Amino acid sequence: MNTHILPVVPRHSEVDINGKVKLRAVFDYIQEAAAQHAELLGCGMRFLAREKKIWVLSRMRLHFNRPLLLGEKLTVFTYPRGFDKLFALRPLVIKDESGAEVMQALSLWLLLDMERGRILRPAENLSCPLPDNSELPGYFDTPDKPAVPAEEMPVIFTSTTRDAQIDLNRHMNNAEYALYTHSAIAELTKTAPYFEDLTVNFSKATKSGEKLFWRAKVNDDRSFVVIASDESGAERFQASGTLAL
Repeated sequence: MNTHILPVVPRHSEVDINGKVKLRAVFDYIQEAAAQHAELLGCGMRFLAREKKIWVLSRMRLHFNRPLLLGEKLTVFTYPRGFDKLFALRPLVIKDESGAEVMQALSLWLLLDMERGRILRPAENLSCPLPDNSELPGYFDTPDKPAVPAEEMPVIFTSTTRDAQIDLNRHMNNAEYALYTHSAIAELTKTAPYFEDLTVNFSKATKSGEKLFWRAKVNDDRSFVVIASDESGAERFQASGTLAL
């Protein structure tokens, strides 16, 4: 139980016109694997709700060795791996049927006091112990928040959060940000984007009915940045990384 495996077979609704899995679906796989394992460890949403606490995904770095493909048999392998200050660290790896690693990720989770909206130190405020797993790979150092360009980027499109995008935490699900990141890059490149390296940061939850303004930039070296801001101009989400060839 120290680790967890989630079998995945990408469906037609999860791939693009080339049969390659879209970023939103990858985020779905990651979230489901992490949530399932937290439940098995006794630290999941149902358990924490009794203590008026909740997990939220704060930051994540992902690296893709190749795109995931329609119909192939994949497994998501995950485990908690200690703490870094306020963050609980959880690596995730997606492997293909041969055992080759297709994607590696390190996710950073915050533990919140639901009544006060205050961040809690997970090492001191979890009544359910997490396995150490320090002997297993962490893959990346704790990622920094993606850097935001000094120059103003034009708004590519706006989005209004709908009820169908709201999850159990009562805010827009993290996978929806991946959908908009994909869409913002596609607007600039005029093609379906494939990601090689990606770091995302969730600054503040987005509720139903709220509008976001999406800005993006793709550079000649395939590096990119995506930013979502609310109507006050406050940033809600940042993403940066490198597109695959």
